[in-house]
Amino acid sequence: MGLQFLSWEEHLEDGEQPPRSIWFNEEELSAHFERVKADRKAKYGGKDDGPGPIEDPVENQAAKGLIVGG
Repeated sequence: MGLQFLSWEEHLEDGEQPPRSIWFNEEELSAHFERVKADRKAKYGGKDDGPGPIEDPVENQAAKGLIVGG
């Protein structure tokens, strides 16, 4: 659990880090991260399901040589 708490400080912005008073309260913690998710969506826009597939990949001969059978 300690590593999880440290990761919040490392990966979340100051306003997104949950207050210490709710760290062990699963319901409040879930609600907090739902608010963070909604705030990010409002701030940055986009979809919740992450980036979509690459529509038109770039041909790169150097990278192509790294693919087995390519």
